[in-house]
Amino acid sequence: MYVGRGPQRVRRLFSEAKNYIQPTWYEKIKSALHFEIPKRRAVIFIDEIDALGSRQTVHSEISSIISQLLTELDGVHMRKDIIFVAATNHYQLLDEALKRSGRLNRIIEFKLPDKASRKDLLRFYIKKSIALSDEELETIGNDTEGFSSADIKQLVSDAKMILLRAEIQKRKKNQNNQDSHTLSIHQISKAIEALKKKKTYELQRLTIESNK
Repeated sequence: MYVGRGPQRVRRLFSEAKNYIQPTWYEKIKSALHFEIPKRRAVIFIDEIDALGSRQTVHSEISSIISQLLTELDGVHMRKDIIFVAATNHYQLLDEALKRSGRLNRIIEFKLPDKASRKDLLRFYIKKSIALSDEELETIGNDTEGFSSADIKQLVSDAKMILLRAEIQKRKKNQNNQDSHTLSIHQISKAIEALKKKKTYELQRLTIESNK
């Protein structure tokens, strides 16, 4: 919103972490009396770090935020009691300066769920909305290859919206058919198709950006 506000907030974030790990006056007294006091540690977590640390970033304000973040990370590396954690779905887009040793030392990859896990996730998110047969679950499990847990959750939500829109259309046409509040394999299949198109578009966009 204001020039300089971003780097200022980054400094404040790391400053709060440094202040947190400092012993309180009570702990200082106990330490002076040779009582053992637990060592304080702080964790700084930034989600969607690619929004700030992408190598495609050209905006001057964002660049200044990245520079400030890198400066703070260099200082954190010297202190073992402050841990910096970041998450991203697009690791390939991160600036190489962020991935350099001493800043993000350990990369932990959470792989996409396998078919058995996707079927379990589907059962969990659907709950009592629909009773799927083993054959239908097997089909959906195969059709959702490459889907994350969030994708499965979105899939069920989209299928319910498809069902809701169908019921609204029935009412607009003054159809006297009894409303159906139960999902069908048809709605789930349509939701899968729509999500696949969205994921294909996002993959193409990321490929173009990573090749720039």
